[in-house]
Amino acid sequence: MPWFEPRRWPCWLTYALTVGIAGFEMMVLARALSPDADAAYRAYFIDRTTTCLDKPIPETYRLGTTVSFLPDGRRAAAEIRVCGWSNPVGNGTHSIGQSSRLRVKFDKPPNDLAVFVKFTSSRPQRVVLSANGRVIGHMSLPGSEVEVEARFVVSREVAGLQESLEIEFEYPDAFLPNPRTSDTHRRAVRLLEFRVEPS
Repeated sequence: MPWFEPRRWPCWLTYALTVGIAGFEMMVLARALSPDADAAYRAYFIDRTTTCLDKPIPETYRLGTTVSFLPDGRRAAAEIRVCGWSNPVGNGTHSIGQSSRLRVKFDKPPNDLAVFVKFTSSRPQRVVLSANGRVIGHMSLPGSEVEVEARFVVSREVAGLQESLEIEFEYPDAFLPNPRTSDTHRRAVRLLEFRVEPS
């Protein structure tokens, strides 16, 4: 004998079950259309406003240290490389996407800081540098594998806004290696060296 007989199933129970299932499906749909995600996840996966997905890193750095982004500096570079970079290869660390970030952590600086970077690129590229969300300068690379070193000043006020100093590099001219490549894998520059020291 079945556990229930359809003719004895109360109508109100059927309606209640239907309403409950419909309500659950509406709740799932609402969560799918407006997920509760942190800002970095939302920007990369949902809103597509960035090609640089933030990831946790040690951020350990000693002021004045030059970090190599060639294979010999792999370990030190990994501690400050947030996103938008490939692993280091023989000619440097390639940028991936339309922006990249580095993050260093140290005691609150007593004065302004100087940021040194050395880049190269196979094509002409423009690079916009920001520190803790404030633009600190622009640089142009001529292409043809010419190495370009630049120095940018970060004021004490900007450097002290957060516990870490986050340097973002944006690439207005980032290009697709081939037509089937997604925007998150655009290429622009190769980073060779990075250093922060008191100005």
